[in-house]
Amino acid sequence: MGCDIHLFSEKKKSVNGVEKWVNADHWTINPYFGTDEYESELELVSIYRNRNYNLFNILAEVRGNGPSISQPRGLPDDVSDVVKKESDRWDGDGHSHSYFTLAELKKYYEDNSHTTHIGFLSERQIKELDEDGKAPYSWVEWSGPDLEYREWKEDSPLKQLVEKVDERMRDEFWISKDDEDTSKFDEKFRIVFWFDN
Repeated sequence: MGCDIHLFSEKKKSVNGVEKWVNADHWTINPYFGTDEYESELELVSIYRNRNYNLFNILAEVRGNGPSISQPRGLPDDVSDVVKKESDRWDGDGHSHSYFTLAELKKYYEDNSHTTHIGFLSERQIKELDEDGKAPYSWVEWSGPDLEYREWKEDSPLKQLVEKVDERMRDEFWISKDDEDTSKFDEKFRIVFWFDN
């Protein structure tokens, strides 16, 4: 059975003079609301919807091996009401809850921008890797006929997530210049997530 991520974005802002985390996602009307199958009136338009087990491992040691940012931290104590409600709706079907600020994600990616893989590749895969720089999508971890053992690096799957979170942060804080220093906002923007099986 596959594993999917449920990822939400939050920003810290002043609400009636009190700093608090609020949901920063985009939502759409759920056309199936009111049926037995769906419970929520609104449906999340998530900034990340892919199933990438290498990324899941980096975020929370889920479905992979290798280095990760940390073990799951649980939901933050100050999670927004919207995200808490969604987590409660998943109840026991959600697992490995965690969160990171954009600053934490950027720092980890800065120190770990590439992922190293090892395995046995076919002649075609080796040619694509050596001549075109195209990393293989799949490989085997044991020897077989006409396979060769190789090690290669590719961009960390965290890159795409960091770019998407950064884009949403810039939108939420009205930052239009690409070269503007966003470090003060990176601490005020985070993702909260969990997985299902």
